[in-house]
Formats: sequence, structure tokens, C-alpha cells
Amino acid sequence: MSTDTAAKPASPLSPQGWYITADWMLRIALLVYLAGLAAAIFTRAGTSIGAVALMEWGTPHSTIFLVERIAAGVLLLAGISLLVWPLTAVALFIGTAVFAEAYARYRFGGEHFVEWSVAAHALRYLLPLALAALIISPRIVPNLRWKTHASMWILRIGLAIVFATHGLEALRQHPGFIDLLIGTTGNILGMRMTESTAVLLLRIIGVVDLIVAFLILVGRWRPLLAWLCFWATITAASRMTALGFMSYPELLQRSSHIVAPLAVWALGRYQELTATAPGHTPTQAAHSPAATHIESTMDPAR
Repeated sequence: MSTDTAAKPASPLSPQGWYITADWMLRIALLVYLAGLAAAIFTRAGTSIGAVALMEWGTPHSTIFLVERIAAGVLLLAGISLLVWPLTAVALFIGTAVFAEAYARYRFGGEHFVEWSVAAHALRYLLPLALAALIISPRIVPNLRWKTHASMWILRIGLAIVFATHGLEALRQHPGFIDLLIGTTGNILGMRMTESTAVLLLRIIGVVDLIVAFLILVGRWRPLLAWLCFWATITAASRMTALGFMSYPELLQRSSHIVAPLAVWALGRYQELTATAPGHTPTQAAHSPAATHIESTMDPAR
């Protein structure tokens, strides 16, 4: 095959196209999350890490204020850098920082169900890990199918953890969820939902969330992924519909919940197409012209 043919842009519906689509979904979702985190830090309250530093370490508020904004800027620049120079180390750095914030939220406490923070925020720090698995250098992991398989399972596990956690919170009548239901129906429909109705709806939502959390580990059916994406979008948008436009950082910080099911679908399509390709073997997938073109876009050193 000639060089010109090998470098030809991939069809969006080809295995290469699905791989690149999933990769860009994860990169953009991560950047959107970091933009929401930065917006929250610059416009409203600080981070949970800052709260721990203030309460447990006695760090001056002025120092926390400065460090938080520097950190937000650094993370946002790191997210932007992944769009042009995708490095595994950068994705892992972001994931570590996000995990530290989730753990600090658990340590700081002071909110309902805060002891479940690490699980509730699982997709926020697992999405960078899924991206890292996808963009890791071919010199370390040469097989594209291994990369997509690892990335897809990281996302599926993250979805299961988050939906199961929110399902349990709903069944235990999380006060924040009740406020979201009542606020959204009042602002959007012009009617006030009673608390008893909100509690009943939460029980139904909790059962559904637990069911889909189990199902995403069993299979990745399109209707299931569509529901996960739809419901994640609805619940993320409810922060704005219930609390007003200035809650947009809360919507942006849930980008991983919305994009993860779509990325699982794209990665699954890559797996399906490469598994059924005539004469396909995992080794051939790693060294095919299409794979070489993908790897050259992932590895800046090539």
C-alpha cells in the first residue's frame, strides 16, 4: 500500500474512525470538566483540598486562595495540551488531582452522604485513566485492541460505580436530590412538587439506577448506553434548571457522565469491527496501516 493511501483520512464508520472518535470524546469531556472546575474555583467556593488545608493544616486563607487558582489554571492548561499533544503522563496527572479532590471532600465532610464522595465522583478521575489507556505509547502497549478493551472497561466500571452510588443515595432520600426534583418542576413546569412525591420518584430512580449499574457490567447494549447518556444529561442539567444559570460549573463537571456511555459505544464498535474483519488477529490489528496511522497521532515521538 502506498504512503498516500495509508495516510488517507479514515472513514468515521471504519475501525480507525471509531477509535479516533472515542479518543476525542474523552479528551474533550476531560477539558470540559476542567473548565467547569476552574469556573467553580474562580467564581464561587474553593476546593475541598483547600478546606482540608485550612481546617487541618492551618494554612492561611490567602495562600489557599492563590494556590487553588494557580492549580486550576495548570489543570486547565494540561487539559488543553491533551488536544494537541496527548501524553499519558498528563492524563494520569489530571486523574490523580481529581481523585485527590474527591478524597479531600470525603475527609472534610459536612455534607449529606459525603462518605460516598470517592465513589460518587469515580467517573471524574477514571475518565482520565481511560484516556491514558487509549493514548499510551505503542512502544509500551502495541496492540490497539488491548488499549480499547482496557479503556472501555475502565469506563464501564466507572459508570457502574457512579450509578450504583447515586441509586443508593436516591433510595436513602438524598436531600439534595429532593431539592433538584422540586426546584426543576417548579422552574420548568411552573408547579410545586410535594416532598412525598419527590421521595416516591427518588425510590423509583434509585431502583432504576441500581439496575442499569448492574447491566452495564453485563453488556453494552445500545438502548442501555442511550439511557445512561440521556439520564446523565438530565441529571447534570437539573443543577441549572433547579438552581439557576450560575450553577453551570456543576453541569460542566458532569461531562464525564454524559460522554462515557458514548465513548463505550465507540470503543465497542471498534472492537466489533476489528474482531469480525477477514483474517483479523490481534497482532495484525497492531501493525495494520490503519493502526500505524492512529498510533502516529497518539505518539508525538513517532
